[in-house]
Amino acid sequence: MLCHLFRLILVGVALSHVGVVLSHVGVALSREPTGSYTATRTEPGYLNLTYTFPSYRLKVFIEFSCASGMTPIRGIFPLIKESDVLYKIGFTDPENGFITPECLAFITSFRSACPAYKALKHGDFYDIQYDVKHDRPTVRVHGIAFELVHKEAPH
Repeated sequence: MLCHLFRLILVGVALSHVGVVLSHVGVALSREPTGSYTATRTEPGYLNLTYTFPSYRLKVFIEFSCASGMTPIRGIFPLIKESDVLYKIGFTDPENGFITPECLAFITSFRSACPAYKALKHGDFYDIQYDVKHDRPTVRVHGIAFELVHKEAPH
């Protein structure tokens, strides 16, 4: 009886240790972008790009400016998590597959304000690769990779 009780205690301690290890692994693997991330390029033209991921993760705010001192242009779009390392922005209407009016207005404003980046490529803006280990989203604009870094600490 005493031996059985001792075995149960050992199993309980072992399982609690496994639970702690798994919870730490789970936290590391479930990390998601939160807060504002930004990148600035000067070639082929000036572009400051900011993506903000609110804590509720249903939307993403995109802001860009193509000239120093320019009032940034903003858009709010649905955010779709494809995997831990790939997010997509819902630029199309899920019912009909057509580009949404909000997206069309955003892209039109971008092309007008940023002529150096006008020739957009497939996946620009809306495919977000996320480096979980370094907490860095990467997006492409004009086929150029923008590795975004935290503008402020996440909340």
